[in-house]
Amino acid sequence: MVGLVSALGDGVRIMVVNGLANAISPWVLGAFAAGAVAGSPGLGAVSGVAALIAALALYYGGFLLEGHTFLVPLVAAWSVAALGTGVLLGAAGGAWRSRQDGWKTLAVGLLAGSLVAEAAHRLILIETWTGIGWGRTYTHVAAANLVIAGVLLLVLAPGRRLAATAVMLVVGGVALLALFALDLF
Repeated sequence: MVGLVSALGDGVRIMVVNGLANAISPWVLGAFAAGAVAGSPGLGAVSGVAALIAALALYYGGFLLEGHTFLVPLVAAWSVAALGTGVLLGAAGGAWRSRQDGWKTLAVGLLAGSLVAEAAHRLILIETWTGIGWGRTYTHVAAANLVIAGVLLLVLAPGRRLAATAVMLVVGGVALLALFALDLF
């Protein structure tokens, strides 16, 4: 479902809708949710990958239905990203659902950190070219990511919010550095 909504949103001229369609956060949340539904880290990893590969198929299938073409290397690159992200965040979703220990805290921090990294990337690398402003689409997406990350910490990590926040900050920082490195290529 995420893939089809993203494909359709790419063609919308309403910039907020287009910005949300191009955000990574719905994909990350989808992988985590698939893992949580699976109920264990191992099954969650498989479910996370399956969810993201299905989303990619729907995304690029939507483009084909609209008469667009796409580059095979681009699909291959996103498939590799779906594999890594699906395994990591799907397993995190499964750990969150099935565990009561520090793994649950780590899982929530990983998910929230992913959202914070995307928000920081958008604000630092994208918005700085034109200035950060509340009237800009990517600022809205970044703000939504930060709010969602905060809500996730409150709802999914009761009693462990401080530890989950620390994990979120570390994961967010490492992921942001990885995004910077990818921008160099």
